[in-house]
Amino acid sequence: MKATHALFGVHVLVFLALILGSGTPWQEDVLTQAALQGGAGLVAQPWTLVSYVFLSIHPLEFVLSATILLLVGPALEERLGRLGFLGFYLLSVALVGLAHLGLRSAGVLGPEGGVLAGALGASAALMTGYLFLLGPQRSIGSMPFPIFYLFVVLGLGLTAWVVHSSRSAELTLLEKELEHSAYASTSLEVSERVRQLERVGRLRTLQPDTGSHLLGLALGALSLLVVQSGTRAHERYRVLREISTLQEEVDARARVEQLLEKISNEGIESLTRPERRFLRYASRFYSGRIKEQAQG
Repeated sequence: MKATHALFGVHVLVFLALILGSGTPWQEDVLTQAALQGGAGLVAQPWTLVSYVFLSIHPLEFVLSATILLLVGPALEERLGRLGFLGFYLLSVALVGLAHLGLRSAGVLGPEGGVLAGALGASAALMTGYLFLLGPQRSIGSMPFPIFYLFVVLGLGLTAWVVHSSRSAELTLLEKELEHSAYASTSLEVSERVRQLERVGRLRTLQPDTGSHLLGLALGALSLLVVQSGTRAHERYRVLREISTLQEEVDARARVEQLLEKISNEGIESLTRPERRFLRYASRFYSGRIKEQAQG
C-alpha cells in the first residue's frame, strides 16, 4: 500500500466520524484534543502538531484536500520514495503548525485567530512540492501545471473563506443556544448549567484559522528542500560506507595473503594468537560470502 493511500484512508475515517458526531459534545472533545491550540496546548498535547491535519470538518475542505492528495501524492511518492514522501508531508504539516503558532503569538492572527485544524495547509504544501519537482513537465488535460497551480491556489483561498464563514456561523448559533439554555431554563441543575457554560467557553476557542493554505504554499518549498537535502546526505553516506567496506575488504584480503605466506615460509606455529583469530574470522566470513553468491 502506498503512503498516499494510507493517509487518504485516515482522512476519510476521521472525516466520517466528525460528520456523524457533528454538533455534539463528542465532536468538540475531539477538536479540543486533536486540534492545534497555542504554545501551551502544544506542550501539553505534542501530538496536535500533526493530528490537526486530519480534522477536516467542512465537506468542501475535505473534498478539495482529498482530491489534491490523490492527484499529486502518488507522483510525489514515486519521485521521493515512501519514506521521503511521508517525511515531506509530515514536515510540511509540522512547519505550518509552528508558523501558525508563531504568527498567533506575535498577534498577526489576532486573539481571535483560533485553533488550527484541517488539511488546507498540507494540501498547499503538496501542490508546491509537485510544482517544484514535476510541474514544468506535467499538464492537467491541456493546461500546463503551473497555470493549474494558480487556479488551485485561488480554490484553496476560497475554500478557507467558506470554511471559516460556515464554521463561525455554526459556532455562533450553537453558542447562543447553549447560553440561552443555561440562563433561561429553570429546570436545569446548577452543575448542568456550569457544564453548558464551560462548553460555550470551549466553542469560542474553536474558531478556525484562515491562513494555513498561505503558510503551506510557502513552507512546502522549505519542506521539500529539507527532505531532498536529507535524501542526498543519506545517499552520500551510503556510498561512502560502501567504499569504506570495499576498502576494508581489500585490506583484509591483503592481510590474509600475508599470513598465508608466513605460514608457507615459517609454519602455522609462527602465527600469534591474534593472527590465528583473524584467520578463523576471515575463513568463516569468506565461506559465508561464497555460499551467499552461490545461492544468489
